Amino acid sequence: MVRGGYGLYFMNPNNNFLQTIGFSTSTPLVNSLDSGRTLASNNLLGNPYPNGINRPVGSSLGYNTFAGQNFTHFNPEMRTPYVHQFSLEFQRQITQTSTLSFAYVGSRTIGANDERNLNILPPDIRKQCNLLEGGTPNYCNAQVPNPFRGLEPFRGTGLFTAANVSRFQISRPFPQFTGNLLEQGRGESNIWYNSMQINYNVRIGRSLTLLGNYTLSKMVERWGYTDATNNIKQQGLYYNDRPHYIKFNTVYELPFGRGQALAGNAGGFLNKLISGWQFSTYTQFSSGEPNNLNGNVIQLKDPRTVGGDFTGTPDWKAHQVRGWNPCVLRQFNDGRVVPQAFSVSRGCGTDPANYAWLMVADYSPDRYLPSRSGQIRKQRLFNMDASISKMTNITERLKVQFRAEAFNLTNYYFFGRNDGFITDPNNPNFGTQFPNQGSTQNGYPRQVQLGIKAFW
Repeated sequence: MVRGGYGLYFMNPNNNFLQTIGFSTSTPLVNSLDSGRTLASNNLLGNPYPNGINRPVGSSLGYNTFAGQNFTHFNPEMRTPYVHQFSLEFQRQITQTSTLSFAYVGSRTIGANDERNLNILPPDIRKQCNLLEGGTPNYCNAQVPNPFRGLEPFRGTGLFTAANVSRFQISRPFPQFTGNLLEQGRGESNIWYNSMQINYNVRIGRSLTLLGNYTLSKMVERWGYTDATNNIKQQGLYYNDRPHYIKFNTVYELPFGRGQALAGNAGGFLNKLISGWQFSTYTQFSSGEPNNLNGNVIQLKDPRTVGGDFTGTPDWKAHQVRGWNPCVLRQFNDGRVVPQAFSVSRGCGTDPANYAWLMVADYSPDRYLPSRSGQIRKQRLFNMDASISKMTNITERLKVQFRAEAFNLTNYYFFGRNDGFITDPNNPNFGTQFPNQGSTQNGYPRQVQLGIKAFW
């Protein structure tokens, strides 16, 4: 048998477009000036905002809106993202009670939500500030006179009072805004999914059914930027890419009772007691999801290489799970390259040849690495659920079902979809995570439940 299919689907945009329509501002409540020991004012309950409540000014200030601040806006011409899904399957009956199928399943996501900072350095300025392009960070860090000092639109911001600002700030395309100008909803992100899926289904006798599935897949996204200054998009593995996924199901109708292989002549109470039992399991095993990678580091060698306190493979039962080589070299703005102190204390030594990472100086491109790679993955998924049930016919119209179900039968500890290993190269715990950081969203302990259901 040959099957094929195609579908066109539209994606729900995220809630960013709701959060960034119009203008908003906030008024902080100052309830203490000494870390909560005393109230800031004895009249705080009667007048919690003695200086008044900040009100959104809307667009009344024109181009001076948010002067000296930053803001996020949503692309008003955003189009709904869509997904092409398609498949082609070949299935063959192997025996009278078994089938085997091979399928290609894929999808293409077009125009998914994306975002970009519009207030970034021009290429010629960035080149003068980036060490790896022949510049020096001191050029951008140098202080120059503040042209916005004392101007009324900037009152209440740092630009209103500062005598000087950095050359970095004044060289931005919109220097009157002190932060990033983030545009969301650009619709420039794409996702590719390709997979081979093998399914085997066999029924053994009248009682036992086995179903097995193996999926080999790859999921890649193009989202964000490796170098927004030069308009170079980031492309890497999607966050839940799992190259290998195995599922195995069993359904076993226990052969006891009237008409079955064992006690086939049983009748009356004995038949009601031993017949109608069914045992089933659902087992799944898969590769771990790719871990996030930090943007301000260069990978010098395979991070799975033994180094420091990393032995080559994570010990998922350890108090502190070590996921990769923790040896980090740091490049300072003056050009010096030295090992991070925590790397030395974790056994990396001082020989640069032992080091897997280089933390670059300021004003480098957005990323030197993709967002994720297949070299570093989170914990593998393993889960087994099982149930045993019994259906008993009390009368012709009344049936009673008893069920005992166990979820995560083996009590396998799974970190779940947490943030993964720490990616901050300044953090002494770089490349590690602790069990208490595991998510409870999909990593629960063994749970057993009993139930009785009546049908009439």
